[in-house]
Amino acid sequence: MGADEMRRLSGRSRVVVISALSALVVATGLVVAWGVGVFSSQGEIAAADVCEQVPNRGEVAKTLHAVLPKVSEYSFDESGGPTDNPRFHYFCLVDGSDGPLLDMDVRPTSLGDNWKEWEIQAVNDVDALYTRDLSPFPAGEHAVASSRTAAIADPCFSADGKAGGGQRFSLTTVVKARKPLRLSDDKARSALMRLVADLGRKMHKDAQCDVPSRLTGK
Repeated sequence: MGADEMRRLSGRSRVVVISALSALVVATGLVVAWGVGVFSSQGEIAAADVCEQVPNRGEVAKTLHAVLPKVSEYSFDESGGPTDNPRFHYFCLVDGSDGPLLDMDVRPTSLGDNWKEWEIQAVNDVDALYTRDLSPFPAGEHAVASSRTAAIADPCFSADGKAGGGQRFSLTTVVKARKPLRLSDDKARSALMRLVADLGRKMHKDAQCDVPSRLTGK
């Protein structure tokens, strides 16, 4: 084999090695991109997908699609709601392809005398994840919010009204972001405040409370 032929073979070998390395780099990049979700698409949320008893479902759908973590699929699960029983419980869960993302919870409570106790029990938080950094905002009888939680107590049933039993009941509405929203803390707090106020206002009307709501607005 002559020197020229040896040089040609050596050149071809270098091309093969470079091509193989390039293919490896591209393949590694694709794997990394897939892992971080570059090629994954965000699932859609339509108004009809949102829990039926949530008000302004079209606007809520747009808000949730804009602020919830990006996942390939969203689903909603709803239970309960105002009935002839004034001690009703309403629950709406927003689930994602990798777990719960947000929930909305409404129930009458009689915890209006000790607001710190109300915050802990209303939010149902045992590890302080959702009660951390709560601060008041003006709504209802008492309201608090953070970037992960918003809760409102609104007067509903009088001691001699529908609830009976000599107790005065408030309607407690809570919205929890099970995973951080795609917003700054201030904007996340504002989004949760809007959601909880709108839901609390509608539930007060649907429950036919005999005490006027302190939630202003629509």
